[in-house]
Amino acid sequence: MHTDWPALRQRLWRHYRALGRRLRTMTSQRPLTPGSFYLLRRKCGKASCRCTRGQLHAVWVLTRSDSSTLTRKCHYV
Repeated sequence: MHTDWPALRQRLWRHYRALGRRLRTMTSQRPLTPGSFYLLRRKCGKASCRCTRGQLHAVWVLTRSDSSTLTRKCHYV
């Protein structure tokens, strides 16, 4: 199996530069909120729900720290 290393290196650099441009665009429009953004999958607890068979409920969550009260707040998106 022959790998074209120069072509792979060029593709990697193109993606790296595109990521840098995207990050600069995101941070120049408004400040980012420090925290975590993730997909949470969980069971609801109802015996007849589909989540008891493994199809968990999914919700996007933004968790951030509140410096004034020293707590973490979760925001469901």
